[in-house]
Amino acid sequence: GLWNRFLFFYQPDNRENLIASHKASKIDPKVASNWDKTIRRLLNSNHKGTKPYVNRDGTKVQQVPIRHRIPLSEGAQKVKEGFEESILREIQIGHRLEKVHQWAGKAVGIAVRIASDMELFERAYGGIEGAQLFKTTISQKSMEMAVQIVDVLADHFIYVMEVKARFDPVMYVYDK
Repeated sequence: GLWNRFLFFYQPDNRENLIASHKASKIDPKVASNWDKTIRRLLNSNHKGTKPYVNRDGTKVQQVPIRHRIPLSEGAQKVKEGFEESILREIQIGHRLEKVHQWAGKAVGIAVRIASDMELFERAYGGIEGAQLFKTTISQKSMEMAVQIVDVLADHFIYVMEVKARFDPVMYVYDK
């Protein structure tokens, strides 16, 4: 869901490499177990300390998670600022992101969100649970990796919006 909010990927044709799922190698049970534990830690941590949202008529609607602010470390802040400057250059006329400047204007925020997700995932994988999971800062390493991910997303977005200009994500979803 997170990735779909940022971008609809155009997937290259991979027909020659596809195999039947029952012939694919199985995921190591230890890896699958670690993945499950990590995801559960993340999901459970997000709802600890939540309060139910109640309508005026007294009906409970949903749990409202407490928002967590995860600050950038000094190194991550420098990476973010450098990325922001590069994006501002790239959206100018005649540059790579000129024709997708509206999306590119969101790229820095996308990178920060990805970096925070990566930081939280690493902490959950390390066994940290509950409110302690959110007591961290975004590291320079996580921010650098997130910038690289967004750079790849930008290439995909350029392709989808320029080369495949007839692709309409809203109609694509509607038609499905």
